Amino acid sequence: MKKAFYLLSAVALTLGMMMPQMASAHSNQNDLAIAQDINYQEIPKENVPETITESLGKDYSGYLIDKAYLGDDGSYKLDVSQGDVKYIVYYKENGELIKAEEPVGEKIEKGIQEGAQDVKEGVEDLQEEAKDTVPDMK
Repeated sequence: MKKAFYLLSAVALTLGMMMPQMASAHSNQNDLAIAQDINYQEIPKENVPETITESLGKDYSGYLIDKAYLGDDGSYKLDVSQGDVKYIVYYKENGELIKAEEPVGEKIEKGIQEGAQDVKEGVEDLQEEAKDTVPDMK
């Protein structure tokens, strides 16, 4: 009976720790849905206005534009990187940064890794507590 109680507690703790990641993923999906309301067409990187490239140089010094897109609302979406670090940044034509985000696939992978680490730590904590409170059952 005690084993079932501890197992149920471990499952409840695991689910409790995963809820913030799931809520964050839902929030990121909402951000993505808003960005998807705008239709972006890929354009040559050279066609990005100087106001935006100057702002990018200040906001993301050392980052290079990998791909550029023009939105039907006049905004620009840029895939930028510096080595292995990548971002998607959105700018107004006047160079004002609208928002920046990690690519969705990388956010999901990062969330999975963080969630798995949280679960592992939670299970280890429960195992330590169980050693102290539950007598050996043979």
